[in-house]
Amino acid sequence: MQELSRIAGSQPVRDAAGGVNVGRAVKCLFKQDGWARTLAMATIYMFIPMVGPIAFQGYAVRVFKHLVLTGDDSNLPPMEGFSDLMNLGMMPFVMSMIYMFPIIFLVYFGLGLGIGAGMLLVGVIIAGLVAAGLDPGIASAIGVLLALVVGALVFALVYGLIILLAYPLQAVHTMVETTGKIEYAWKFSQVRDYMRSLKPEYRRAFIGMFFYNLLIMTCGMLLCSVGIYPATVVMAVAGAHIRAQLYRIYLARGGEPLPMDPRL
Repeated sequence: MQELSRIAGSQPVRDAAGGVNVGRAVKCLFKQDGWARTLAMATIYMFIPMVGPIAFQGYAVRVFKHLVLTGDDSNLPPMEGFSDLMNLGMMPFVMSMIYMFPIIFLVYFGLGLGIGAGMLLVGVIIAGLVAAGLDPGIASAIGVLLALVVGALVFALVYGLIILLAYPLQAVHTMVETTGKIEYAWKFSQVRDYMRSLKPEYRRAFIGMFFYNLLIMTCGMLLCSVGIYPATVVMAVAGAHIRAQLYRIYLARGGEPLPMDPRL
């Protein structure tokens, strides 16, 4: 652990003074020799039911550990050893599924409830306007306008709650990927202390990744939605890079190292 702390303190991907570099994280994959092969293989993994995404999650863990230990983002480890990647990715994958469940539930339940309530409210308003003697066409136009306003408010509220729930996710991933133990996802006080020690870098990383993710995923969807898969790969590698940057800054500031899972 002392050796890990010494390495992280002396050779960070970005030092504590320079802060995190989200752009560098997003471009990291494309700086590698054979990046197209890695991108193609990872995209293929996405189409293999269940085990493929787990193995790719394992590759993200391998990238994270490599960057934590070496700080070298110009020579990422190869994407090989399917069973090894499965072992590395299992706990982070399970953690992600458990953690994402309330977010997914919130999306569908919140939007469904909001749309249903909005339509009911608009219908009542239109009926009231017509009963008051307003022209049905004008009443309908007002109803459509109200529906758009209500829909926008519901979307903003649900999206805000999603962002709030997703904010600790990078820290939780770091805990589980470093230790290889899913129980670290529920050590909320440790996650809180980790995030506090990284202010404002953690916040900047979250905002930067949020906008890059929105941009790259939108571009992927424009390519007949097929591009969403390679876009996911790019952002997953970028996420591993960001987590490594943050963890090394945390160590450089004297943070207590997490027990490191020896598997690479």
